Amino acid sequence: MKKLTISLATLFSLALFALPATADLPEKTNRVVNVLEDYGYEVTVGEEYIEATHEDHLDLTIEAFYDGMLFTSYFITGDYGHTNMAAYLELINELNQGAVSTRYYIDFEGDFLIEGFYPGKYKKKQLEAFLESLYVDEEDLYDRADEINEYLN
Repeated sequence: MKKLTISLATLFSLALFALPATADLPEKTNRVVNVLEDYGYEVTVGEEYIEATHEDHLDLTIEAFYDGMLFTSYFITGDYGHTNMAAYLELINELNQGAVSTRYYIDFEGDFLIEGFYPGKYKKKQLEAFLESLYVDEEDLYDRADEINEYLN
């Protein structure tokens, strides 16, 4: 029986081809912004994405993605994370096991990303429910903040 082996570099290059070439603003951007502001976010609309910051919740970048929106939070990995990658990946795997609506991963530069995909067209009630599901996942992050912060800059 032959073993299939693929290098990480190959996987990353394949993943890059799967991503859209450019980011776009979500449909009904103004309505998305209104919901975010109702939830207490300070919102900036750029040419290709929305940036939303909050005192109590993760900062988000929101862009159109396939037939919905991709919500992303980005964290720079520190030296400890880069030199202890196996333990770091184990932690991220544990976070993924309990995730409700997000996925956690290390990007090709070694930094930590959190993503949530909102499928379909904008609908206020569904977007609100999606944000609430993000907050459920945030609780797990906050419960493990000391452990996670060891790996970050």
